[in-house]
Amino acid sequence: MTNNIYTEVIPIILCINNIYCRQTAALIKSVIYNSKFSNYKFYILHSSVDENNQKLLKQVFNAIEFINIQEYIDKQSIEKYANTNKSIDYISSEMYYRLFIPDIFKQYDKVLYLDSDMTVIKDISELYNIDIDNYYAGVVEGKIIKEFIKKNKKVDTYPQYNWQQYLKLKLNKKDLRYFNSGMLLLNLKKLREDGIQQKMFEFLKKESPLEFPDQDVLNAFFDEKAKYLPEKYNTFHAALKKETVIIHFVGKEKPWNYYKANDSFEHFWKYLKLTPFWNTENENIYKKLRENYIVYKFLGIELFKMRQDERHYKIKFLFIHLTVNKKWLKFF
Repeated sequence: MTNNIYTEVIPIILCINNIYCRQTAALIKSVIYNSKFSNYKFYILHSSVDENNQKLLKQVFNAIEFINIQEYIDKQSIEKYANTNKSIDYISSEMYYRLFIPDIFKQYDKVLYLDSDMTVIKDISELYNIDIDNYYAGVVEGKIIKEFIKKNKKVDTYPQYNWQQYLKLKLNKKDLRYFNSGMLLLNLKKLREDGIQQKMFEFLKKESPLEFPDQDVLNAFFDEKAKYLPEKYNTFHAALKKETVIIHFVGKEKPWNYYKANDSFEHFWKYLKLTPFWNTENENIYKKLRENYIVYKFLGIELFKMRQDERHYKIKFLFIHLTVNKKWLKFF
């Protein structure tokens, strides 16, 4: 399979809202900064990015095209059918946008999709050039779900199922590996040939609610047609390794609302500082986050760590973990 019709371009798809523009700027800058290959084209699927943010993002890298997909959203009535785990409040409706990619990008046989809560720290052109001719996508296994299966954890949305049962009975999976959908190397040609996009929407509407709607649907339909790639292409931030290419800030603890004294979080700020979104407001956010984080080490061993948010002090002393509500301190 030819990489894409325009072989001199690597197309990268991002799905965002107006709130996620600075994160997107840092991601795009990190891709370009670390790549030996310069001819990228970024496509941003959205329904709310304003003109000012579009202008700022184009200052980061000129080869960006914004595609408002409101008509696609209205046509499929996605949000009417699909809900998400109510305990996960950091997921937005933009997660569904990646399901439209095969239909929107008919000029390409192959594209790379990335979540905007990612930072690239090595050349990703090598990722794009991986052969996925016989697969729907190149993916990386999700460590969280793998751990849930190992521990026989129940599914929040369907407590009658453990995760292994959920994959088999609800998602009809044969391959019980489960991938994280933050990075998807997509074989659009094969997805279109097999009519997968429409089938995914039909499944989404019929089977909702799902635990992780878009991710569950992709896992259900890619199944044995998913090519599992090394973890370095979608490394969760807590597991940063020397070989990591893409850092993924999964969960609630994002660099822009938490601080951790590790290389993963500093990578995000490094690239944000190189964009037009680095201003006094973001600099103050960075400083405040750092001030709320204290860590003491001796001979490389972490003896004491404290992080505070608006309501709590979270303290670790050797192997002891404490969470102190700030309201309690008012009594002393």
